[in-house]
Amino acid sequence: MQIAFETLREKFVNTIHLIQPDERLPYIIHTDASSKAIGAVLMQKDSEGNVNIVSTASRVMHSAEKVILLVNKNF
Repeated sequence: MQIAFETLREKFVNTIHLIQPDERLPYIIHTDASSKAIGAVLMQKDSEGNVNIVSTASRVMHSAEKVILLVNKNF
């Protein structure tokens, strides 16, 4: 399992390239959350139609945030 993780991590490190944002272009935001963590990717589409990553963010949720998530799921 560890070898598979290391291989996958190596592929991500060598294929993801961040770009400088172009303030003239619209942004694309993708977000995701689980019961333990949240993440987001900020992207822009270039003139050739390629979607490029501007920035990424992720973190583990605090206990209070997990409670809020649980309450919101029940409504």
